[in-house]
Amino acid sequence: MAWGYIALRGIIAFLGFSVLLGNVWFSDSLNGFVLLAGIVLGANSLIAAFVPEPNSTTKKTQRVVVALCVVGLGAGLILVINDLRASGNIEWHVLAIRGLHLALLAVMAIKNFNRKPA
Repeated sequence: MAWGYIALRGIIAFLGFSVLLGNVWFSDSLNGFVLLAGIVLGANSLIAAFVPEPNSTTKKTQRVVVALCVVGLGAGLILVINDLRASGNIEWHVLAIRGLHLALLAVMAIKNFNRKPA
């Protein structure tokens, strides 16, 4: 379980950093609301990824991680809707990566929600 959760955190941190980097790269072509949603998704992913494992944390810390993941999921859904409403061709590879990111955030939230504190 520990290695799986460590891998989960690592992938979420990588994807969060990628979202933030994409916001910087494409900031001139993004509107304010989409840019804010990207910043929220990336920052929440990075913060949630660097919170200690649920085995060694309190219930309050676990609730914070769940809240970060839920807010990140909301921001990610805004980005998915924005990608689906693209005026040109839909970039399905971007949607697949966003879907993976959101699924991993959901897994992290569920693992923290169901875990009993030490």
